[in-house]
Amino acid sequence: MRLSTGHTIHTPLLIPSISSAGFRRVELDSGGMEPEPAAWLRIVHPILSEALLISAYDAAHGNLPFPEDLAENFSNGLYAGPKTLFVDSGLYEHRYGPPPFCGGRLDWTEADYERFVAELPSSPSTVLVNFDGYVDDRAEYDAQIKAAQRFFTGCSQFGSDVLIKPERRGRALKVEDLSPTTLASLRLRHRGLCGEGSGRQCARQAAQPRHAAPSAH
Repeated sequence: MRLSTGHTIHTPLLIPSISSAGFRRVELDSGGMEPEPAAWLRIVHPILSEALLISAYDAAHGNLPFPEDLAENFSNGLYAGPKTLFVDSGLYEHRYGPPPFCGGRLDWTEADYERFVAELPSSPSTVLVNFDGYVDDRAEYDAQIKAAQRFFTGCSQFGSDVLIKPERRGRALKVEDLSPTTLASLRLRHRGLCGEGSGRQCARQAAQPRHAAPSAH
């Protein structure tokens, strides 16, 4: 699968993901605290050669190791090691996932995500996921597509992954319910994992569970 950035992703692809949601914080030998999965990432990152998914929320709130590797040291750092780095919006940690083991959820908005992306080093092998939230537990399919397209308009230096959720929170996504407009949008030659493939295939991919194990997204 070739993205408009020139980066190629070979599928099927298992994407290890790391998330602070629901985990306790552990003390570092050097002092300070961090979520337990961040400590795991310090150990296993050398073998994550194909892909890694991180949360923008975690990165912005200091829940990931080596923050300089998402800034000035990106090209030589941990997060440039996998062939493809996926960056999720962070709504799982902020709103939908299990709460932190200790402490509360921190502030996080779509504007915060946009500011984080604006400071993220450009890379053709980095793939962004749209901000996939609900308003009053509802989100029409067509509205989700339009919001994702608006977000990705200013992110041409990255690949994009359009995530579609059920129109009502807690319900299943039924591909047959997608309107012709939504399917046509998914078939557009858009910067993203949908590429030029079938809109229904992309919708099925978007309906898969998030943050698959290991949660060490």
